[in-house]
Parts: sequence; C-alpha cells; structure tokens
Amino acid sequence: MQVIDIFRPLQLAIMLGFAVLISDFRRRDGAAPLLSPAAVVVLKLLYPIPFVAYLLVLLQLRAVAGRDLLALALTTGATMLVARARRDIGQSYTWTGYRQVQPLLVNRGVYARVRHPIYLGLWLFMAGGVVTVFARVSLAAHVVIALSLAYIGTFIIIAAARETRHLSVSLGEDFDRYRRSVGAFWPFHRRRASVLDPHRPSR
Repeated sequence: MQVIDIFRPLQLAIMLGFAVLISDFRRRDGAAPLLSPAAVVVLKLLYPIPFVAYLLVLLQLRAVAGRDLLALALTTGATMLVARARRDIGQSYTWTGYRQVQPLLVNRGVYARVRHPIYLGLWLFMAGGVVTVFARVSLAAHVVIALSLAYIGTFIIIAAARETRHLSVSLGEDFDRYRRSVGAFWPFHRRRASVLDPHRPSR
C-alpha cells in the first residue's frame, strides 16, 4: 500500500467532517446577520470554491509530497479545533456572519484561549488547502481561488470586529474583561485580567 492510498481517503474524510461542522444553514431563532444579507449570500456562494478545488486536486493526486503532510496537519488541527469550539459554544453557535441578538458570554474550554476559534479554524483549514492545491491547478484556477479566499478572509475579519463590538455593547464589562485577557485569533496573548471570576459560573 502506498502513502497516497492512506493520505487521500484520510484527507477526504477530514474535509467532509470540516464541511459538516461549518455548513450549518439552519435558520436559528435569535440570530441576526453581522454584515449585509447580500454579503452573506456572496460568502455562501464563494466558500465552496476552495473546497471544490481541494477536492478535485485530492482526487487526481498520484503522489504525496512533504507539503501535503503539512496540509494534513493543518486541516486535521483545524477540524479538531472547530469541533471542540462547536461543543464548547453549544446553543450559542451561529453560522459565519451571524450573531446572537441576546448573546451569552462563553469563556470556557477553547474559548478561554481564543475568542474566535471557529474563524481561526477556517483560516487554518484554508491554509492547508492552499498548501496542497498550490502549483497543481491552472493559472485561471489560482486567480479564482485567490479571489474567493480574499473575500472569505475579509469577511471573517469584518464579522469578527462587528461581533466584538456587539458583545461589548450587550455584555458590558464582563466581555471587556474577557477581551482584554484573551486574544481574538491567537492563543498566546498576555493576560492582563482574570478571564473567569471564581464566584461567577461560566456559561
């Protein structure tokens, strides 16, 4: 058995799992868009493009290079991070680009390390896909993928900023103290305040 015979089905399974985790199109009561409805529609139309490109490359792959193992590590880590974040956030989860109208402060589990772990997971998975797809598709495909990723990345940054403002207004000092202690996308953030009040149960 060759490495590709293990690598390909493993990556396909990871891709399927990640797609299921982030593709929640159910209408959730109490959720509102962070950006305009048109911007959200464009996101929903564009985000499958990198996945399709990645899928086609995997199906045609004949040998595994060193960079593909890096891609496997990134996509596996991203999927595990998003799965853990979905578990920790529970019913407060909303699809990318949406917010809870009446949010709760979730500061347990992975959210005690990073404020936007699902967005971070999206970045890591996209990075893994780019590592494998790079130099294996046409120039035209590179352009389409790059434009799609640029839109998705910009969308995520704007959504995260607007979500932060919404949580600050809705939750006040509790969230501001949490924000000062936990980085938005990077877990190695100097702590300047306690994230959890020992006399206050986490939600």
